[in-house]
Amino acid sequence: MTTTEITLSDSKLQAGALTNLVSSNFRLARGVHVTDPRGIHQAYDLVEARKDYWVFTINISAENIGRSFISLARQVRKPGHFILEIGTRRDDQAVPRINPDDPCYSEVHYLDGISPRRVSSIYSRYESLLAHDGRTNFGFGSHHGVDEVYVGPYKIFRIFTNTPKKYVAALNRLKVPREEKIRTVWKTFTVRTPGRRDILADTPAILESMLARLRAAGLYFAERRKDLP
Repeated sequence: MTTTEITLSDSKLQAGALTNLVSSNFRLARGVHVTDPRGIHQAYDLVEARKDYWVFTINISAENIGRSFISLARQVRKPGHFILEIGTRRDDQAVPRINPDDPCYSEVHYLDGISPRRVSSIYSRYESLLAHDGRTNFGFGSHHGVDEVYVGPYKIFRIFTNTPKKYVAALNRLKVPREEKIRTVWKTFTVRTPGRRDILADTPAILESMLARLRAAGLYFAERRKDLP
Protein backbone atom coordinates (compact mmCIF):
# COMPACT_ATOMS: atom_id res chain seq x y z
CA MET A 1 0.00 0.00 0.00
CA THR A 2 1.54 3.25 -1.13
CA THR A 3 0.54 6.83 -0.58
CA THR A 4 2.13 10.13 -1.41
CA GLU A 5 3.29 12.72 1.08
CA ILE A 6 0.75 14.60 3.21
CA THR A 7 -0.06 18.00 1.73
CA LEU A 8 -2.12 21.03 2.62
CA SER A 9 -4.87 21.40 0.04
CA ASP A 10 -7.62 23.85 -0.81
CA SER A 11 -9.45 20.76 -2.14
CA LYS A 12 -8.81 21.60 -5.81
CA LEU A 13 -7.48 18.75 -7.95
CA GLN A 14 -3.71 18.98 -7.93
CA ALA A 15 -0.96 17.90 -10.31
CA GLY A 16 -0.74 14.36 -11.59
CA ALA A 17 -3.39 11.76 -12.19
CA LEU A 18 -4.89 11.77 -8.71
CA THR A 19 -8.63 12.35 -8.59
CA ASN A 20 -11.44 12.42 -6.04
CA LEU A 21 -14.13 11.69 -8.63
CA VAL A 22 -14.68 7.96 -9.01
CA SER A 23 -17.79 7.95 -11.17
CA SER A 24 -21.02 9.85 -11.63
CA ASN A 25 -22.46 7.69 -8.84
CA PHE A 26 -19.60 7.73 -6.32
CA ARG A 27 -17.46 10.58 -5.06
CA LEU A 28 -14.59 10.64 -2.62
CA ALA A 29 -14.25 13.30 0.07
CA ARG A 30 -12.57 16.53 -1.01
CA GLY A 31 -9.42 15.69 0.93
CA VAL A 32 -9.13 12.18 -0.52
CA HIS A 33 -7.49 11.46 -3.87
CA VAL A 34 -6.67 8.19 -5.63
CA THR A 35 -5.02 7.34 -8.93
CA ASP A 36 -6.98 4.24 -9.93
CA PRO A 37 -10.63 4.53 -8.85
CA ARG A 38 -11.95 1.69 -10.98
CA GLY A 39 -14.31 -0.66 -9.19
CA ILE A 40 -15.00 1.65 -6.22
CA HIS A 41 -18.73 1.94 -5.55
CA GLN A 42 -21.15 2.22 -2.65
CA ALA A 43 -21.51 -1.18 -0.97
CA TYR A 44 -20.53 -3.11 2.15
CA ASP A 45 -19.23 -6.50 3.20
CA LEU A 46 -19.54 -8.27 6.53
CA VAL A 47 -17.27 -10.85 8.16
CA GLU A 48 -17.30 -12.61 11.50
CA ALA A 49 -13.72 -11.91 12.56
CA ARG A 50 -14.11 -14.18 15.56
CA LYS A 51 -17.01 -15.68 17.44
CA ASP A 52 -19.70 -13.03 18.00
CA TYR A 53 -17.42 -10.25 16.73
CA TRP A 54 -18.51 -8.85 13.38
CA VAL A 55 -16.77 -6.29 11.18
CA PHE A 56 -18.50 -4.28 8.45
CA THR A 57 -16.42 -2.51 5.77
CA ILE A 58 -18.43 0.10 3.88
CA ASN A 59 -17.82 2.36 0.90
CA ILE A 60 -19.98 5.48 1.18
CA SER A 61 -20.07 8.19 -1.48
CA ALA A 62 -19.05 11.60 -0.12
CA GLU A 63 -22.48 13.20 -0.44
CA ASN A 64 -23.93 10.39 1.70
CA ILE A 65 -21.35 10.37 4.51
CA GLY A 66 -23.45 12.54 6.83
CA ARG A 67 -26.79 10.79 6.67
CA SER A 68 -25.08 7.39 6.70
CA PHE A 69 -22.99 8.15 9.79
CA ILE A 70 -25.93 9.63 11.68
CA SER A 71 -28.19 6.71 10.79
CA LEU A 72 -25.60 4.12 11.81
CA ALA A 73 -24.64 6.02 14.99
CA ARG A 74 -28.27 5.80 16.11
CA GLN A 75 -27.84 2.03 16.30
CA VAL A 76 -24.97 2.23 18.82
CA ARG A 77 -25.92 1.22 22.37
CA LYS A 78 -25.99 4.30 24.57
CA PRO A 79 -24.37 5.89 26.39
CA GLY A 80 -21.37 6.11 24.14
CA HIS A 81 -18.29 8.12 23.32
CA PHE A 82 -17.43 10.35 20.38
CA ILE A 83 -14.07 9.51 18.79
CA LEU A 84 -11.90 12.15 17.14
CA GLU A 85 -8.54 11.36 15.53
CA ILE A 86 -6.42 14.21 14.23
CA GLY A 87 -2.85 14.52 13.01
CA THR A 88 -0.18 15.27 15.57
CA ARG A 89 1.31 18.73 15.18
CA ARG A 90 4.66 18.91 13.36
CA ASP A 91 6.64 19.90 16.49
CA ASP A 92 5.16 16.99 18.47
CA GLN A 93 5.89 14.52 15.65
CA ALA A 94 9.61 15.02 16.29
CA VAL A 95 9.38 13.34 19.70
CA PRO A 96 8.23 9.82 18.66
CA ARG A 97 9.73 9.99 15.14
CA ILE A 98 13.49 9.41 15.15
CA ASN A 99 14.10 8.83 11.45
CA PRO A 100 12.46 10.49 8.42
CA ASP A 101 11.06 7.12 7.35
CA ASP A 102 9.31 6.55 10.69
CA PRO A 103 5.50 6.69 10.57
CA CYS A 104 3.59 9.83 11.43
CA TYR A 105 1.34 9.87 14.47
CA SER A 106 -2.24 10.85 15.16
CA GLU A 107 -3.88 11.94 18.40
CA VAL A 108 -6.99 10.18 19.65
CA HIS A 109 -9.57 12.11 21.68
CA TYR A 110 -12.80 10.95 23.34
CA LEU A 111 -15.94 12.63 24.61
CA ASP A 112 -17.63 10.17 26.98
CA GLY A 113 -21.16 9.56 28.17
CA ILE A 114 -23.10 11.03 25.27
CA SER A 115 -26.09 10.01 23.18
CA PRO A 116 -26.49 9.48 19.42
CA ARG A 117 -28.44 12.76 19.36
CA ARG A 118 -25.41 14.61 20.77
CA VAL A 119 -23.13 12.94 18.22
CA SER A 120 -25.49 14.00 15.44
CA SER A 121 -25.28 17.59 16.72
CA ILE A 122 -21.47 17.48 16.76
CA TYR A 123 -21.34 16.04 13.27
CA SER A 124 -23.78 18.60 11.86
CA ARG A 125 -21.78 21.50 13.31
CA TYR A 126 -18.44 20.27 11.94
CA GLU A 127 -19.53 18.36 8.86
CA SER A 128 -17.13 20.08 6.44
CA LEU A 129 -14.18 18.95 8.57
CA LEU A 130 -15.37 15.48 9.50
CA ALA A 131 -16.72 14.45 6.12
CA HIS A 132 -14.03 15.95 3.91
CA ASP A 133 -10.70 16.50 5.65
CA GLY A 134 -8.33 13.74 4.61
CA ARG A 135 -6.44 13.52 7.90
CA THR A 136 -9.42 13.62 10.28
CA ASN A 137 -11.09 10.37 11.42
CA PHE A 138 -14.09 10.09 13.72
CA GLY A 139 -16.67 7.72 15.14
CA PHE A 140 -19.07 6.78 17.89
CA GLY A 141 -18.72 3.77 20.17
CA SER A 142 -20.70 2.32 23.03
CA HIS A 143 -19.54 2.13 26.64
CA HIS A 144 -21.16 -1.33 26.78
CA GLY A 145 -19.92 -4.29 24.77
CA VAL A 146 -18.65 -4.18 21.20
CA ASP A 147 -20.57 -1.55 19.25
CA GLU A 148 -18.71 1.11 17.27
CA VAL A 149 -19.14 3.03 14.02
CA TYR A 150 -15.81 4.41 12.79
CA VAL A 151 -15.02 6.55 9.74
CA GLY A 152 -11.32 6.06 9.17
CA PRO A 153 -8.62 6.83 6.60
CA TYR A 154 -9.98 7.56 3.12
CA LYS A 155 -13.42 7.91 4.76
CA ILE A 156 -14.00 4.17 4.69
CA PHE A 157 -16.65 3.21 7.25
CA ARG A 158 -16.11 0.30 9.59
CA ILE A 159 -18.49 -1.11 12.16
CA PHE A 160 -17.31 -3.38 14.97
CA THR A 161 -20.15 -5.11 16.78
CA ASN A 162 -21.55 -8.24 18.38
CA THR A 163 -25.07 -7.27 17.25
CA PRO A 164 -24.83 -7.03 13.45
CA LYS A 165 -28.51 -7.41 12.49
CA LYS A 166 -29.46 -3.85 13.41
CA TYR A 167 -26.71 -2.49 11.17
CA VAL A 168 -27.74 -4.72 8.28
CA ALA A 169 -31.25 -3.29 8.62
CA ALA A 170 -29.92 0.28 8.77
CA LEU A 171 -27.77 -0.23 5.67
CA ASN A 172 -30.78 -1.69 3.86
CA ARG A 173 -32.72 1.48 4.69
CA LEU A 174 -29.82 3.53 3.35
CA LYS A 175 -29.95 1.40 0.17
CA VAL A 176 -26.32 0.32 0.53
CA PRO A 177 -26.04 -3.18 -0.97
CA ARG A 178 -24.14 -6.06 0.58
CA GLU A 179 -21.45 -7.83 -1.44
CA GLU A 180 -19.25 -10.80 -0.72
CA LYS A 181 -16.08 -8.68 -0.75
CA ILE A 182 -16.00 -5.00 -1.65
CA ARG A 183 -13.12 -3.19 -3.34
CA THR A 184 -11.90 -0.26 -1.25
CA VAL A 185 -9.34 2.32 -2.32
CA TRP A 186 -6.70 0.44 -0.30
CA LYS A 187 -6.91 -2.32 -2.90
CA THR A 188 -5.93 0.12 -5.66
CA PHE A 189 -2.67 1.40 -4.16
CA THR A 190 0.66 0.53 -5.75
CA VAL A 191 3.84 2.48 -6.45
CA ARG A 192 2.32 3.47 -9.80
CA THR A 193 -1.18 4.15 -8.45
CA PRO A 194 -0.82 5.94 -5.11
CA GLY A 195 -3.41 7.67 -2.97
CA ARG A 196 -3.29 10.87 -0.95
CA ARG A 197 -5.08 12.25 2.10
CA ASP A 198 -4.94 16.04 2.26
CA ILE A 199 -5.40 18.49 5.10
CA LEU A 200 -7.88 21.01 3.71
CA ALA A 201 -6.98 24.68 3.86
CA ASP A 202 -9.72 25.58 6.34
CA THR A 203 -9.03 22.63 8.67
CA PRO A 204 -6.70 24.38 11.19
CA ALA A 205 -9.20 27.14 12.00
CA ILE A 206 -12.19 24.80 12.20
CA LEU A 207 -10.28 22.28 14.25
CA GLU A 208 -9.09 24.89 16.74
CA SER A 209 -12.67 26.05 17.29
CA MET A 210 -13.95 22.47 17.53
CA LEU A 211 -11.34 21.40 20.08
CA ALA A 212 -11.97 24.44 22.27
CA ARG A 213 -15.72 23.87 22.29
CA LEU A 214 -15.56 20.11 22.86
CA ARG A 215 -12.83 20.30 25.50
CA ALA A 216 -15.12 22.60 27.46
CA ALA A 217 -17.72 19.83 27.23
CA GLY A 218 -15.30 17.12 28.39
CA LEU A 219 -13.29 16.02 25.34
CA TYR A 220 -9.94 14.60 26.44
CA PHE A 221 -6.74 13.33 24.86
CA ALA A 222 -6.45 9.54 25.18
CA GLU A 223 -3.39 8.41 23.27
CA ARG A 224 -1.04 8.99 20.38
CA ARG A 225 -0.91 6.17 17.85
CA LYS A 226 0.85 5.45 14.58
CA ASP A 227 -1.05 6.86 11.65
CA LEU A 228 -1.83 4.82 8.56
CA PRO A 229 -0.33 6.04 5.27
